[in-house]
Amino acid sequence: MTACGVGEKISAGLEVKGAFEKLMEQRQISAELGFDGTADEILTQLKKDDVDAPGTLARTLADARVSFGLSSDKPLDSLTEKEWEKATTSLGFAMGSGKDLIEVRAIGDTRFIRGDIKGIIEQFDLGSEREDMALFDEMTKSVDELPGSLGSVKAALSGEWIEIDQREFEEFSAEQFTEDEHNSLFPGGGFGEIDAKDQQKILDAFGKALGENGDIKAEGKKDGAERFKVTLPARDTASDLLEGLEPLEDKLGLSGIDAKDFADKDVDITIDVKDGMVSKLSFDPNQLDRNSDAALPVTIALKAGGDPVKAPAGAEKLNPQDVLGAFAFMAMQNGEWENNV
Repeated sequence: MTACGVGEKISAGLEVKGAFEKLMEQRQISAELGFDGTADEILTQLKKDDVDAPGTLARTLADARVSFGLSSDKPLDSLTEKEWEKATTSLGFAMGSGKDLIEVRAIGDTRFIRGDIKGIIEQFDLGSEREDMALFDEMTKSVDELPGSLGSVKAALSGEWIEIDQREFEEFSAEQFTEDEHNSLFPGGGFGEIDAKDQQKILDAFGKALGENGDIKAEGKKDGAERFKVTLPARDTASDLLEGLEPLEDKLGLSGIDAKDFADKDVDITIDVKDGMVSKLSFDPNQLDRNSDAALPVTIALKAGGDPVKAPAGAEKLNPQDVLGAFAFMAMQNGEWENNV
């Protein structure tokens, strides 16, 4: 490689590094993750791996969007570990129209949750599983019959905001269930959610893995952004990532994953930089599968600024006893329920 070529790679690497650093200098960051492709394109790729997938699954994957939000009253790169604990996060899952089917906001130990139960049933065709869904269907139909003392359950089933204290639910679960049942409900000693401090650990692990393993090349402009291609040795990068994410392996479901399971080949990540900050990442996870010929790229669109994550107004406090109370009430209202609870 010529000196000019080496210089270009160093310059590209510094530009990408600076783009990540500038992103972390912001007080608010939002991200949206989804598959990059139409339903027909996704279905074609699934069939390459001999996956007998229905068209509904392909449409679901094409429409699905997961959104994340992270905010603080100070620049994110200046936060101490204690300050990261005070940062606020949000998580949303949307389909098609962009309306969130599920939205979660984390403020300290408090979780604010809103779920469109009817929308979830319609989107995933859950209502067709009559035997499994009978109890759930009856609950949603009977929401108006619940007594006023269970207003928080009514709110939850009606798709309104509810407030949950994480510690209360953990303590209640530990008292009511066996150790195995409790651990399945609260993996990793909590709701299994990723808080602001955990997100920082993830960003640090990815930054280190990319920086130590990545070969970065500028590819010109695309859609108003500077595009870069990062080529990485899959197995070495996976090993570094797993090491960096080891403190979060339970929360992220990484237990039992070995870097040797990944393909021993180079993989590519596309990074777009706009206004000096990373604006999009694109990666095909099937590159890590040594037996896959399919291509299902996932994109993460990143945006700095915007409104900070805040607690929603008017959220009803949901206590763990309220959930059991609702099941007990409905069981008494309907004899068939009693056999299913």
